[in-house]
Amino acid sequence: MLSQASAQEKAEPRRLQVRPLGGAAVPGQGFYGAPALDLTDKQKAALADLSANQSKQITAIFQNKELTPAQRSEQYAALQKEYQQKVEEVYTPEQREKLAKFQEEQRKRAQEQSKKWTEFSTKGGFPGMLGLTDEQKAKWAAVEKEQQDAMRKLQDALMAQQRELQEGMRAKQREVLTDEQRKQFDTLLKDFPYATGWSGGGGGAIIRPQLVAPKKN
Repeated sequence: MLSQASAQEKAEPRRLQVRPLGGAAVPGQGFYGAPALDLTDKQKAALADLSANQSKQITAIFQNKELTPAQRSEQYAALQKEYQQKVEEVYTPEQREKLAKFQEEQRKRAQEQSKKWTEFSTKGGFPGMLGLTDEQKAKWAAVEKEQQDAMRKLQDALMAQQRELQEGMRAKQREVLTDEQRKQFDTLLKDFPYATGWSGGGGGAIIRPQLVAPKKN
């Protein structure tokens, strides 16, 4: 008996899988490692317009508070399908064939890698795959623990350095402010302790120090 997914594959031909780009890139120009498709300037412009319009529509969907999560997912899926169809219409038959071949090769590589990973994890990773003895496993585990301890020390040192740099930056920023602004700054820092990058024009960023799990005694 065919599964629902298999039945659907028989009912509908496999489509090119074109991911949403959000204006960050143009499909067909080596995106995600895909081969370049030698797009014409007209194709590039058409794909850029599609990507920009899709981004606006995605934003509208997720900003619409009247939609339920299910409705939002449904509209997003429909938008994805529409976008893929329009992208395919921009490509020539040769370009579609080239991209489809690449994606099929990717799918086969992913399946093969999945099989290898299943075997690797089922057998217990390197120790199991290499057939280590109990004595070797104990030494192997000791080496890994040594490395993990060294990494934890490195992360602790990095966090300390980040805190020192952060405190130094905040001290210099406070020197720029008036007394009243310093009070307001201290209040804002309670809500946005790691915010940085806003210096008048342009976007900002939230820089968060790496979180490190406490050591186990």
